[in-house]
This record gives sequence, structure tokens and C-alpha cells, in this order.
Amino acid sequence: MKGGQAMLFLQFLALDGTPYSEDFWGTLPISKAEVFAAVSPYLRDPESKPGRSALSICLRHDIMATRALTQPLLTHRSGERRLRAIRDYLRQGRDESALHALEELFEAAPLNPDSKNPRWFDLKGSWSSVHTFYRRSPEPRRTEAALMAMRVVREALDAPDWKRRTHTNEGFVDIGEAAQAIACVTPDRAVSLLERIIGGSFDDFGVGRAKALTAYTTARGERSRKLVCHR
Repeated sequence: MKGGQAMLFLQFLALDGTPYSEDFWGTLPISKAEVFAAVSPYLRDPESKPGRSALSICLRHDIMATRALTQPLLTHRSGERRLRAIRDYLRQGRDESALHALEELFEAAPLNPDSKNPRWFDLKGSWSSVHTFYRRSPEPRRTEAALMAMRVVREALDAPDWKRRTHTNEGFVDIGEAAQAIACVTPDRAVSLLERIIGGSFDDFGVGRAKALTAYTTARGERSRKLVCHR
């Protein structure tokens, strides 16, 4: 791959929408080791603009040689940068305190009514990472992720401002994605909370309740028939 092509490819890898699975890497004309060699000079100054871009590539694509640099991002002073690192770690099915760091951001969100650093909308986008983490990680981490989701959702629903916390545009709790993670817990442990979500009224055009109902029926099978027939 020539110099200009390599630079364009590295810019592509840095994009948020770039695939990050091993299947994706298996189709490429370049290896992770070669990518690491190309970005290494920029990693000498990880706070510079090129350094941040290089670090973002290594973080998103789980380049092992840079974990000593990416793991400290899970406790970075900037909530925005911390969240980006958390989401990438969870999408790879790796914890290394990422779940705990995410729960801390959820707990701090109500104390940040101006929705900044990180924005509530960005925090809401992390719920799909929690669900992906559940699918890709082994026990007991899978159950830990689902139980974390239960704690955050239950606290949000119990709060006086629950409508804002779960709002489709303004909130930080994605009810639908959270329900899918919650349903992954032993069904009997999650059933009451899922039924509460299904019976709720959220400003998300019904998407959250629909996902919750789907997750509920998948987890409970025939035992969900009575509730489904009344919806």
C-alpha cells in the first residue's frame, strides 16, 4: 500500500463508523501490526491532534501493543474521552474496569443537568456497547453487565425526572437497548423490571417498549404469552 493510500486508510480507520471486528480485519490488505508501525511515531505525543487520532485508531481496533496507552483513558479527566474509551473497550468484549467506569458516568449524569462532558446524548449511545459486551464476553462479566444495566435503569425510573432521563433526544438512558441487556440476566431476576418498562410511557415513539417486549418474550418464551396478549 503506497504512502497516500496508507494515509487515507488510516483516516478511514479513525472514523466512528468503521467496522472493528476480526472478520473485518480478515478482508484487509494490511495487518494490525502494520497499522501500529505506521501510527507509532504519533503515539509519542498522545495529547497532540495526530496523537489523539492515532490513539483512537488503536483503541477502536484493539491493537494490543497500545493497551498500556489506551487503558488509562478509562479514568481520563475528560468525561468525553473517558466515554469514548469505555465504549470501545466494551465493544471488544473487554472489561478491565470499563463497566465500573461507565456506571460511574451514569451515576454522575444527574448531577450534570447541563448535559456536558459527556453529553447525555453521547452517554445514551453507550447502551449498545453494553449489549455488545454481554454478547462477546464470558461469565461472570456478562451477568455483571446486565446487573449494572438493571441498577442504572431502576434508579432512572425511580427518579422524579425519569421522563427527561429516558427521553429519546435529551436523556441518557436508552430504554430499548438497556432492556435487551437486562433480559440477558436470568429471566426471573429481570422480569419485574422488564414488565415495568413495557408498561411505561416514554418519549421515544414506542421504540424502547417494543424492544423491551421483544427481549421479554425471547427470555420468557411461553411464560410471556399472558402479558403479550394484553399489549
